[in-house]
Amino acid sequence: MNGAIMRRSHKLRIRVATICGSVLLACMVAELALRVLDVSTQMPVKVLPVEKIIPEDLQAMKLQGLLAESDTLRIAFIGDSFTFGFGVQPHEGFVSKTGELLRRRGYRCKTINLGKTGEDLIREWAIFNRTRDQIRPNVVIQVMTANDVDIDLYKDLGPVLELLRGRSWLSQYSRLVAFVEMKIRWILGNRRVVAYMQGGATPQMRERSWRIVSYAIESMKQLVEEGGATYVLVRFPYMHHLDDYPLSEEHRRTAEIAQRLKIPYLDLKDTYVGRSEKEVTLPRDTHPTPLGHSMAAEAIADFLAREVLPALSRATASQQALTRTPEQIRASEIRHYEEILKRDPTCRSARISLDRIAGPATTP
Repeated sequence: MNGAIMRRSHKLRIRVATICGSVLLACMVAELALRVLDVSTQMPVKVLPVEKIIPEDLQAMKLQGLLAESDTLRIAFIGDSFTFGFGVQPHEGFVSKTGELLRRRGYRCKTINLGKTGEDLIREWAIFNRTRDQIRPNVVIQVMTANDVDIDLYKDLGPVLELLRGRSWLSQYSRLVAFVEMKIRWILGNRRVVAYMQGGATPQMRERSWRIVSYAIESMKQLVEEGGATYVLVRFPYMHHLDDYPLSEEHRRTAEIAQRLKIPYLDLKDTYVGRSEKEVTLPRDTHPTPLGHSMAAEAIADFLAREVLPALSRATASQQALTRTPEQIRASEIRHYEEILKRDPTCRSARISLDRIAGPATTP
């Protein structure tokens, strides 16, 4: 009996050793193949530190050459890094190209780029509030991107970036470990990025975000129309996973807000259907290439020429300058942040912005 048990135990040890040896050999072959083929273990997208994408103080923004002749339509674009034209030359951005396309159609117009890297819908209101009386636009186009549902100024993005940037100590020595770890971190990180762009990982978090987003859009429309201009909303898609798009519900909710508020609205998602990510996004990045900008410009110019510009009157183009004082502008910005905090005292973007302009002591 003991002999039979010992023989079975011996066979089991041989099998385990064979399996372990096979796994070890496979790992060694995979390690060698990854090194010989020089397979990349870098993330598929560029990971920007949060502290690098939070913008500097608004006072650093210079407005140069924004005023045009009284009979020229002034079309202002406001948004984040997409509008600013991150990663491309100024003349390659969709703001400049939209103006070129409209002038070819015979419109006497000037496009004004108020885009600023790292901004959100809440703080874009403040940018326009401070510049509206100076530039006196006839049309204001707010450009919404995938992460504009974030109302907490990157608080939830930080842990996601840490996940994507993280590396184990063993990955420093093994190309195989680094490759497998990169794939796992990319899958987990991508899921969390999508949840971030949806406004949160739970229905309660998403409802909270969309409540503030809706108010931010409505308050921008009011500010624009108080200045005698027409407000237009344009939404870019998340420029990855265009074939299996994860944010269709967010685009639907944006369209519902625009319809309820009677806002001319253009969704650019269908503009990029059939295009590969390599064509329309920068290498390892989610920002548009020059081609991506050109495609957006064509869609925006067509939309403006069809839906917006024909309704503008000659009187609109020659509107009088507004004369608010700096104190009035500052007071209106404080009220803007306070109104948001009444709706949600935990909104980090509004709270930080209010503390910056009015001081922590005045925060509700």
